[in-house]
Amino acid sequence: MKKIFLSFLAVCAVGSMAFAQTYKGEQYLVNKFKDNWFVSVGAGVQTWNRIDKGDAKYNFKNKVNGEVEIGFGKYFTPVFGVRAMFQGGYYMKGYNTLTGANTIAETVYGDKGSDFAFKYGFVHVDGLVNLSNWIGGYKDRVYNATAAVGFGYARSQSRGNDNKDNAFAASLGLINSFRLCKGLDFNIELKSMIVSQKFAGDGGNGSYGAIPSVTAGFTYKFKERGWETNAAAIAAALAAVDYTPYTDRIADLEDELAASQARADKLAKELANAPKQQQVVTENIAGPVAVFFTIGKANISKKDKINLEYIAKAISQNPEKKYTVYGYADKETGTEAFNQKLSQKRADNVVKELVKLGVKEDQLTAKGMGCNNNLFDGSLNRVVIVE
Repeated sequence: MKKIFLSFLAVCAVGSMAFAQTYKGEQYLVNKFKDNWFVSVGAGVQTWNRIDKGDAKYNFKNKVNGEVEIGFGKYFTPVFGVRAMFQGGYYMKGYNTLTGANTIAETVYGDKGSDFAFKYGFVHVDGLVNLSNWIGGYKDRVYNATAAVGFGYARSQSRGNDNKDNAFAASLGLINSFRLCKGLDFNIELKSMIVSQKFAGDGGNGSYGAIPSVTAGFTYKFKERGWETNAAAIAAALAAVDYTPYTDRIADLEDELAASQARADKLAKELANAPKQQQVVTENIAGPVAVFFTIGKANISKKDKINLEYIAKAISQNPEKKYTVYGYADKETGTEAFNQKLSQKRADNVVKELVKLGVKEDQLTAKGMGCNNNLFDGSLNRVVIVE
């Protein structure tokens, strides 16, 4: 019996660990361990029936006797729950072996003139399935039909003979619940205990008997009771939150932001009204640069290539400015026609070198000046001027 009770608590604990269940497309929160507990009491009538061959010789009215029951349990979801129950009473009370031909008393006890009765108790744990919610979806309805299937331990004792029998037994039932108010239901339960024939002192032979019963009673449902959808639970949780610290902080931040914006506007206005300062732009401008050549040649020496690197950097810093590269020849050597070609080739070679060093070609114009426009005396006129 202790093991049955501990098993019941273990089932309740494990069942409460789930988070949510979905019925008819709606997701419901599974309650906490302390939620949706109930206790029930009831009383009614029961009778003994042998499943294998019946008791045709036994007057039915002598088999009908009273029964009481008390139970408690918990629902984990709108559909599934569990309960622990004790039920007990008398069966075959009032039967006298002289008034009927029941072979149980005659063959087992050899007593044809004594009253014959059994008192019994049955402790069982049942799994509960709310058929109304399972089939029709969860609603706060007036009527619910719930199936109960369980297993437990029973004990019986016959009057006058002190014959005691203990046996494991099964329980099947249908609970019809009628809501009186949110916390209270009126129940009519149809159930049956199924147990070995030995339980009624019939010797056994491996057959089974049943103790069907009809009871009426009440079920009280403790708080918290009922079920919430995820959306309803979230809304309730949000409504319960105290947002005052957050709204106060937001208000403070808004005030700080407004003050910062005011300071920024003030600085912008002061900047707009401040005296304009003339901006000085320094521009690197390449001045005239001379590149000298040997007599009759247009090749650029290594020394002059180094000079062209500097002029190339200066020209590149002024990409919008145009430059002319003037080529010259010494009139004291060569013919005028030869010197014209030589001066042009010198100018072209300088332009090519500057382009190689990164200058845009469209910034440069090469122009051969021949030997009739000498700038210097003698051999100094073998030159290219970039300006």
